[in-house]
Amino acid sequence: SVYSVRGYCKTGDSRDPDELVPWSVTLCVGDGHVHEENGRVFVRGDGSKRIFFTVQLRILSAGHDAVPLIQPKSFDAALDLSEKWFREGLRDLDITVRTEKEAAILCRAVTGLLFNLTRAPGRLEGHVSAFPNRGGYPTHFLWDSCFQNLGLELMDLELAKESVELFADTQRADGKYEQFICSTWGRPSFCQPALMGWAAVRLTGLMMNRGTGESELLRFAGKMAVSLDKNNDWWFNNRMTRHGLVFCDDGLETGQDNSPRFDNGRVLAVDMNSYLFSQLDCTSRLAGIAGLEELAKKNADRAEKLGKRIIELLYDDDSKLFYDADPVTAQRRSLVTGSGFLPIWAGVPIDREKARAVVERHLLNEEEFYGRVIFPCVSYTCEEYDPADWWRGPFWPSLGWMMLETVEKISDREIYLQAARKIYELLIKDGELHELFNTDTGEGSGNPDQGWTQGIFIKLSKMLREGVK
Repeated sequence: SVYSVRGYCKTGDSRDPDELVPWSVTLCVGDGHVHEENGRVFVRGDGSKRIFFTVQLRILSAGHDAVPLIQPKSFDAALDLSEKWFREGLRDLDITVRTEKEAAILCRAVTGLLFNLTRAPGRLEGHVSAFPNRGGYPTHFLWDSCFQNLGLELMDLELAKESVELFADTQRADGKYEQFICSTWGRPSFCQPALMGWAAVRLTGLMMNRGTGESELLRFAGKMAVSLDKNNDWWFNNRMTRHGLVFCDDGLETGQDNSPRFDNGRVLAVDMNSYLFSQLDCTSRLAGIAGLEELAKKNADRAEKLGKRIIELLYDDDSKLFYDADPVTAQRRSLVTGSGFLPIWAGVPIDREKARAVVERHLLNEEEFYGRVIFPCVSYTCEEYDPADWWRGPFWPSLGWMMLETVEKISDREIYLQAARKIYELLIKDGELHELFNTDTGEGSGNPDQGWTQGIFIKLSKMLREGVK
């Protein structure tokens, strides 16, 4: 009672240069009677009126066997297999929380991250890829993977490492990381935030804490340091301006698709320069772990120069905030957005009292960023603010997480935990772990079960239960 169908289907994405993709569907019937009629397979109940069957859908590559490797023979066996799959995914992550609703959402977050993992052929071959959303974004995105890892790394370090190393293994010859990668194609024309260093350094810290062997630690740190150094070179070779800052042409590159920051075209983007500063610093630290002293110094020197230029050109001492600037004149633009806090998040060498003023005057100001729903991507006070329009006002868990880390760097522990609880309660109220949230109503929109929201919820749940990062 095994039926297998192979064929081709349309990819469904107009950007994919391949119109068709090979696939197989396999049906294995345990309980029930099967018959074929006019090319269709029917399953009807047995004497007890029970039907039990398993279905497997696979994207094929050459040599793939279409028959499932694991075929449970009964409902109980399938249930046991599902429980085993879930427990292996959880590993050491504790899902015991205060309320039944929190437990349900935490389980949903874990299950969602696991369901979004895939072994795929082609360019993804040899890795476990982590999609942001199997239904909405069936691709391995660069910056999404860094936030999904906040949850994955608490579940399984190997899965989290896969998510990062995939970009090192598919890096272009010129050092560029593509915006996303699929089995047969990617999007090389755009980049994305230079956050891979942030994710890699976080992983090395966890590897040390969990007793990973020295050889594996050195292998991972060295591999990522070399790859990141090439990516840093790409930024300097392709995006550096005479002002000593990199430019961005489009909101897609910063991850902020329709942000009003780009309404007038190219900018010296405060967020992208902050990401690059962070990545240079992280590259230096990874190279130091791996004993690559020359590489460590090269990136530390670059970080020092870039950090100073960010402060000199993008920081306004009168308003106590960072802004984007015009790429020709270097004149600062006045739009107040969440990106203006990212130099503090990245750790640029600004006086601590000035950094505190940035956070306390703006980020923790109820009229600007700490109001109805905290941390909108555009200040409540801006004319361009729209609580429901993609990157023109809503709360995005990714940027919100960075603002939370910014608060942690500057404010006392209680204020930090208060902000963390506000985000956690927003996600609990939503219950479906949406991609973004209306900053007037708190209503979720975009895709439900979004990878970065799942990862951040898992991280927040653990942090608030244990009182640690």
